[in-house]
Amino acid sequence: MIQDIIESQDCVGCGACAEICPKKCIELTVNKEGFKYPTINTEQCINCKQCRKVCPALNSEKVKLPKGKVYAAVNKNHSILMESSSGGIFSSISQFVLNHNGIVFGAAFDKNMILIHSSVDNKKDLERLRGSKYLQSDIQNVFKKIRKLISEKRYVYFVGTSCQVAALKLFLKTDSEFLITSDLICHGVPSPKAFNIFLKEIERKKNIKIIQYKFRDKSINGWNCSSSTAIAIDNKNNHIPQIRNYHPIHD
Repeated sequence: MIQDIIESQDCVGCGACAEICPKKCIELTVNKEGFKYPTINTEQCINCKQCRKVCPALNSEKVKLPKGKVYAAVNKNHSILMESSSGGIFSSISQFVLNHNGIVFGAAFDKNMILIHSSVDNKKDLERLRGSKYLQSDIQNVFKKIRKLISEKRYVYFVGTSCQVAALKLFLKTDSEFLITSDLICHGVPSPKAFNIFLKEIERKKNIKIIQYKFRDKSINGWNCSSSTAIAIDNKNNHIPQIRNYHPIHD
């Protein structure tokens, strides 16, 4: 079983073990800090060890790419560049995949401001996935969906943290010409619980409801420094002016 990984706190909450389990005896639950961790029904476990085989904490070396050339690039579309957190390359790769009847998977906030990995099959909805989000995302059943799409020979573009990308590759067990991945340089993610407390404090002090949040918004100071903005509504569902660089602790 994978219990020893969970207990050692090396688990990254990717959910691959829950998706691969043939007996469905692994479930992701939220711990006191707000991170998702697997819980195992040991009575149903058949000790097949599939969960261990897809765990990136145990097998990351198996899916590392060999050293290659490094390139720097930037999106030539200025409006997309300004909407992006960095150079806008995500949008360029996504448009290629969508042009070939593919599907793009990335992190987006839902209507309740919960960050989940979801899919987009058209350029109009691509903006939902654009931009960095600094918290742990809910993968849900994305790996199974990607496996099915690849089996149907449809292009898939998956973007996530390095542990999420490693988990996907371990889950699929084999390389595919129809899979493109981008993993982010990551030094850890905050928990959704911490982010939710932050949002609730803003809402409480300003008597509003936040419906959109954007990290590293270039519309404020361009590339000079990282800034954040929020879009909100009042108790009459009226949109209020954009909230910028708000820090509830110091307000």
